[in-house]
Amino acid sequence: MGEGRTVIVTGARGGIGEATANKFLSLGDRVYGTDLSFDESSPHEYIEVVCDVADSNAVSGVVERVMSETGRIDVLVNNAGIRVEKDVIDTTIEEWDRMMAVNLTAVFLGSKFCLPHMLKQGSGAIVNVASTSGLNPLPNRAAYCANKAGVIGLTRQMALQYARQGVRVTAICPGSTQTPYTRVAMARTGDPEGTLSDFSERLPIGRVARAEEQANAIAYLASDEASFITGAILDVDGGSNLVTAHVGPGTYAGSDGPLVVGGVAVAATES
Repeated sequence: MGEGRTVIVTGARGGIGEATANKFLSLGDRVYGTDLSFDESSPHEYIEVVCDVADSNAVSGVVERVMSETGRIDVLVNNAGIRVEKDVIDTTIEEWDRMMAVNLTAVFLGSKFCLPHMLKQGSGAIVNVASTSGLNPLPNRAAYCANKAGVIGLTRQMALQYARQGVRVTAICPGSTQTPYTRVAMARTGDPEGTLSDFSERLPIGRVARAEEQANAIAYLASDEASFITGAILDVDGGSNLVTAHVGPGTYAGSDGPLVVGGVAVAATES
């Protein structure tokens, strides 16, 4: 697959999703970006499609539209995600169900409706956005750790299932990444620059990622340069997987766990 592909990116309004949609646009691809809503006063260059990724009828409708307008689907990026930072006891059933719906069921739905078209074409790439939280457990992320681990498991199963039919399935596990969500969270600490500096010191690479760096990894996995890669779970985390201790400012953290400053938990990633 070269330039001029048809690409669907979920959760494309901001953060990693927006950066990913823009990356594929820069490669000359036709990009459909979905989200729950868009700001009409600031439209994106990609084709904006309002969609609740946890609604099977809405997702199938998007796929039908894309097929009617382009006749093919070359790349699906399952990026949409939400997070509640609570333990099992404090997580409500409604929060658990919604997070599972958006973070895991949506990956199933997007793949379910796109795969038949990819299989008919004999080619396609699905890239799922998981998280380092799906690899390493963290305090107060019961639902998030569970559904991101589920994304990793589903990625590997689909990769095995469809490898000989021309469809590759991979995932990235972002670590600490600057997005609008995290900037708001850091602002709540009262010292956003200091908080960012402290967080950066916890990572072996010494800084957090830009959303564009996550997008570059996604684009690579979807490209012909990665044609022999399927089932891979790529850590894009600044080396945080190399260390495992949960520690404070000035030392390394072994995950994308929240930095707590002044009693405020600063989330490290948001797709």
